[in-house]
Amino acid sequence: MTRAVVDANVPIVANGRDGNYRLSCQAACVDAIERLIKQGVTLLDDGGMILSEYSRHLHFRGQPGVGDAFFRFVIQNQANRRRVRTVTLALRENSNDYLDFPEDPRLAKFDRGDRMYAACARKSQRPVLNAVDSDWLDHKIVLEENGIIVHFLCGEVKSSWFVVAPATARKSPPKRRHRRKRRT
Repeated sequence: MTRAVVDANVPIVANGRDGNYRLSCQAACVDAIERLIKQGVTLLDDGGMILSEYSRHLHFRGQPGVGDAFFRFVIQNQANRRRVRTVTLALRENSNDYLDFPEDPRLAKFDRGDRMYAACARKSQRPVLNAVDSDWLDHKIVLEENGIIVHFLCGEVKSSWFVVAPATARKSPPKRRHRRKRRT
């Protein structure tokens, strides 16, 4: 049974409506989410920060996308420990940083908004699922050295995450139509 912390970018990409993601990337996110819904365990922080992040980007009614269905599933199964588990995360004194987030100076520039996922993964000793957030890739080695494993659903090559739109041909300005003056 899969147990994982899911960065909000995974259900966002699974929905496919907020970006220009490659279909293979979107399909990998859909597959990961469907596996979690069918037989996995999603890990959340006990302070509700991860759910709050989901709520900013996903629809609670569970539609129209797979990511929205995941959010609804997590909300509906919060009390079901076989499907959703919470991890207790404490903050450092006089700080907004989590005790379980490494105090490694090489992580000083790691996105503060992603630290809740990293702390949750480190404490639970389970991976973080990531789709297209480059911060995870930029800090991959340091995170691993500090006990945080990241699964890159869309691969570890940033250029493979998005479809690059071809340069559009320059359109010539529209032709002006001259109106004939009506004779009175």
